[in-house]
Formats: sequence, C-alpha cells, structure tokens
Amino acid sequence: MGTLVSKGVCCITRDDDMDLPTGAEDQGKKERFKSCICVQDVNSAPDADMLPSSRFGGARKCLSAMVDARFLDARAQVEPKRLGTLDDIGSLDTWWGIGTSTPDRRLEAAMPGHILATEVVDVMCMKTDDIANLRKTLPLDDVCDNGEKYLMWQLKFGSMCFVSLHHCTNDEVYEQIINADRILQDSLKWVVTPINLKVSVPTKGPIDAETIGRFFGTQHAHFSNPRNPDDDYEVAMISIDVFSVWSLRVMFPFVIFKHGLIVDIHLVSSRDNAVLSSYRAAMTPELIQRIKHFQ
Repeated sequence: MGTLVSKGVCCITRDDDMDLPTGAEDQGKKERFKSCICVQDVNSAPDADMLPSSRFGGARKCLSAMVDARFLDARAQVEPKRLGTLDDIGSLDTWWGIGTSTPDRRLEAAMPGHILATEVVDVMCMKTDDIANLRKTLPLDDVCDNGEKYLMWQLKFGSMCFVSLHHCTNDEVYEQIINADRILQDSLKWVVTPINLKVSVPTKGPIDAETIGRFFGTQHAHFSNPRNPDDDYEVAMISIDVFSVWSLRVMFPFVIFKHGLIVDIHLVSSRDNAVLSSYRAAMTPELIQRIKHFQ
C-alpha cells in the first residue's frame, strides 16, 4: 500500500487502486463515499489538555463484562478511560474509552462551542443481532439508573457489531436532538476520526457531510425511542448497517480494523451544534481477536 500525505487532507492509495472495480456503477459508489461521513485528517499534533476523568462519577457495573467473559475484560471497567495518542496499544487494559480533551479539539475546529449531550457508559464488540433484541437481552437493569435517559448505538459490520451505551448528561440538548422529526435524514451525521493514522480518505467534514439517513438509506439506518411509562429508565436506539455501503465494506478491514489504530467515533448534529454520542476505540490485540472471532 502506498500513501499520499498532504497538509489538511490525506489520501490512501495502492498501486492497483485496492483491486477495486472501475466500472461506471462502482465508480459511482466511490464518488458517493467521498461525500458521506467524515474521516478527518489526523496529520496534527498529539492530543493535549489532559483532563481527569472524575466527572464520570462513581463506580458502575460493567455491562460488557456481564455479556461474554470469554472475549471481554475480566476486570470490570467502571468509567471511561482517557486513551491518548501516544499510548502503547499493546499495554492498554481496555480497548474503548474517550479522548484526552473535552471538548474534542478536532470537532471543536468545525463546530465551535458544541455541546456533548451524553457520556459513554460501555462499548461492546459482539455478534450482530437486531438492536431491539439486544435491548431485551442485555442486562441493562444492572447498569442503568432509574429515571435516567440512555442511548444505545449499534454499528453493524457484517456479522460483527459495536454496541455502545450512552447516558444523557444534558437533557435539554438530548431531547432537542432525538425529538426532532427525521433526525437520521435531516440532522445526525457519523464522524470517524483516525487519531494516529497518517493517511485518511478525502471526504467532507461534519458540517457539509451527508446525514446518516441520506447516505445509508432508510433500510440500513434506524432510530426508535420507545417510551413505556412502566419502564424505570428510557433507552433510545440507533442502528447503522455500515457494511451496507460497498466502499465502507472495502475500506474498514484495510484501514480501520488494523492493529495499533486509535479512532474516535461520533454521532453529531451540526444543526444543533451538538454531539449526541461519542467514544474512542483502540485496535488492541484483544479487540482484533474479537472482530475476527465474530466475522
């Protein structure tokens, strides 16, 4: 694989163009990919403004540790850890966490003064299932607090998926986002930021990127917010079938799911100048093993 790096934008190249077809239909798919989600340039300085993580409160039960002890950490992670750009991936005791600066300085450049509506509680790598089934089968009662609001976010990568749980910390902004009509079609965008990768795909930013609904289509992106008065807490759900888009199905195994990479994953609403949910994933040996196990 060859690389072409320039200030502000980087491109991924291979001598054989990654063995991608060159027909009109496939070329159209390539062009469509360039206008969707944001995979931002990371040819910049390491993260700064190290902050303590005490704002996340006291100990929580670890949802992921209760799901599959064979492939998840035996040590329960009680709060998101701050994963830095220069961290040794091989020595990390967890593969998910948050960035080292709040607000995220990369998003701040495009969305000055943006507000984070939730904080991440847990992230799981697991076998793909319908998100409604996961809502019923995951032991959320052991993690969620009565009277609180949560977002369950699923990213499907074929037979494997990432499922994250986020706790509402700014009720006004959270409600403004999820109660809007057609939030997937008109406001929410998926932003993927490789942190320690010297190359990235030339795409639009979080302001001018296409929304999730317009890019993935209504058949492959879903939102629901069932509010049952008998429930002790609320859980809204968003599911995105990432591999339903051909270009992403090709790119992720080559670029994202590679040992040593650290990547920020966000759901943003530029219309509301807010981040609905966010977390950082490190491609540790453990996570790569899980990904391969479920694929």
